[in-house]
Amino acid sequence: MIFLDYVSDVFEQQRLKLDPLSRDTATDLYIPTEEARQSRRGNRDEC
Repeated sequence: MIFLDYVSDVFEQQRLKLDPLSRDTATDLYIPTEEARQSRRGNRDEC
């Protein structure tokens, strides 16, 4: 159970790092609309 909590925390930290990059037009991670960003966040099975 502790391991799952750790993995969840790390996942959230990575999401917090990537979210601003998805809004920055100067990065390769740019996603143009909020709807597309939410869709991408919702599908954790995709790379």
